[in-house]
Amino acid sequence: MKITIKLITLLSISLVLAIGIVSCKKSDSPPSEISNLKLIEGSYDITLEWVDPKDEDFSKVEISCLPGVVSLPLTITKGIQSFKIQNLITGVVYNFTIQTIDSKGNKSTGIKISGRPDFRNAFVGDYQFKNFNHILYVDILNPQNNITVNDTVVYVGTIEKFEATKLKIIYAPNYIEPKIEHESFPMRTSIYGLIYPTVNYPGIMSYPEIPSRYCFTGKFTGADSITFSFSHGDHFGDESYRMFGKKII
Repeated sequence: MKITIKLITLLSISLVLAIGIVSCKKSDSPPSEISNLKLIEGSYDITLEWVDPKDEDFSKVEISCLPGVVSLPLTITKGIQSFKIQNLITGVVYNFTIQTIDSKGNKSTGIKISGRPDFRNAFVGDYQFKNFNHILYVDILNPQNNITVNDTVVYVGTIEKFEATKLKIIYAPNYIEPKIEHESFPMRTSIYGLIYPTVNYPGIMSYPEIPSRYCFTGKFTGADSITFSFSHGDHFGDESYRMFGKKII
């Protein structure tokens, strides 16, 4: 009987010690990492979104960044699960680390993610384009065969980022040229419907690659409207296109 009591006592002590050791290990362990981390690139800002861990003692997350940002590092209380970092430099790559912290101050290794704000992001999207065309085809030998085309076409197109400073603008993807009996101006088909202009802040466009015989102008009005045009004229005729686009929300 005495042996049984001693054995039970020893087992009880061992169990208490084991629980204590396990408890110590748990209190020194960092919380789980965040999950479903997303990064949204703006024009001069980046937004981070995530899902907090389920750990009972999880308290907050800490966000740090390289290169340094005035507002970082900072901590976000659990339950908020998003943060917008503003006043960033467009074109610069920012490397973020998001770490979790528990109520005892234990900190996780962290999840890393990178992003680059770009002022062109404000212009990207689907657009409805209204296109005003004027074309005069001249037949020098037979002026009576001259053809004039004036038409207005409305299409849904897109604006995308292209290379480091350009935009890819598809403004008339399904346009079909009017049928004529003699050769039209040869450059038209390679330009009409798709351009790659360079855009600068605050939205003024240029087109250095366009053939020198063309005149091009273009700009954004705010972040949801665009206008651009190009024209050309010589002894074979003249042509001009004026485009107005409105972003589809």
